[in-house]
Amino acid sequence: MDELKAFTTKLKSHYCCLPNSIGELTPYHIARKLELSWSYLYNYSGLDVDFNLFKSYLSKSLMPCASKIFTPNGQQFVLYEHTRYLNTYKPYQLSHPDASGCDLFHEFMGRLFPLENERDTVLKWIAYAIQYPEIRPTWHLILTGETGVGKGVLFSDVLTPLVSGQTQLVNKFSRLTGQFSSVLEDSIFLCLDDCRYGTIDTQTQLKSLLTEKSVFVEKKGINDAGMVSTYTRIVLNSNHKTPLPMDASERRWYVPSYIAHKVDSNETQRFMETFLDWVQQSQNIDAIYNYLMTMDLNGFNPNRCAPTPTQLAMIENSAPVLESEILAFIDDNELFQRHDLLIHLDSRKVKYNNETLNNALQGMDYISPRVTVQGKKHTIYMPSDYNRKLIKVWPMPPTF
Repeated sequence: MDELKAFTTKLKSHYCCLPNSIGELTPYHIARKLELSWSYLYNYSGLDVDFNLFKSYLSKSLMPCASKIFTPNGQQFVLYEHTRYLNTYKPYQLSHPDASGCDLFHEFMGRLFPLENERDTVLKWIAYAIQYPEIRPTWHLILTGETGVGKGVLFSDVLTPLVSGQTQLVNKFSRLTGQFSSVLEDSIFLCLDDCRYGTIDTQTQLKSLLTEKSVFVEKKGINDAGMVSTYTRIVLNSNHKTPLPMDASERRWYVPSYIAHKVDSNETQRFMETFLDWVQQSQNIDAIYNYLMTMDLNGFNPNRCAPTPTQLAMIENSAPVLESEILAFIDDNELFQRHDLLIHLDSRKVKYNNETLNNALQGMDYISPRVTVQGKKHTIYMPSDYNRKLIKVWPMPPTF
């Protein structure tokens, strides 16, 4: 019995009990976010005790929780309306508490945001997420720029480790706005990575997702839907100068200047290689964390941001109705036949003729070759750089 007690004591800081799919309490490894079976834990223990005694003793000793919850800066176990939940939020763990020296980080940020006022705003927005992850701002970032300037590096190699990997990356707007999306449930940052097209409808769908403190989550195949708190800050990365149409009243996005290579792509690549070698060392990401944690946020308003010249240009260049509706259709139908697009446009009561439609598709770099699929020829509209060998059947099966 003493060995069982000692084994249980060792497990208490790493495990709790959570209901499985049929409601039975099972052991759950907190750090690894992994549900285990009692049989596995029993065999792992190597103890010479009766299995039922083992299961009964541990199930009474490990902390029982009704479910999981994501609560930044909260206790590991959260009491809500007399019910205990496991908090899955992972605070940042410093390996080098006294780490300092961020010159390379500041050079990196200077390349992305050469205007001092814009750089200061972005740094404070990031620092606010590090200092106050439990308070979600009502505005987010749109970063536009040339390929390879470091937009992706900022997200994957700076923001992601700074929040212990609690980030999401999606490459279609529908992954965020869709019926079964849960990407805002347990993350601090989310990257919309070069989503192909944004439309007026996309912007409308995004509005509440950008500002509300809670979102509706419905998981596919699971009878479990409802409102959950969200703490997710969104970064939209794009190579396009107008990734989303905007109206003059838009205040949910902060849009720094379009990012260009400081010299050329080769010079940027050499710098990025140096920066990546540096930032992937734990003492250096710790130094960035310490810098952001102590940054003075005086003047930062999490509920309001100033419009920039780049944003005003986006408002001026937002797509007209025909292009906007084509983009809305393409967002869910990268490959299509003409009659399917016409059905969509007619259902939206959009005015067009063959010339305006063809010009719009050409402007989006779409072509319509004849493609042979399983012995039959089809005229399929696709991006000019699409690999036709990927079309094995037609129509293409839906993707999720």
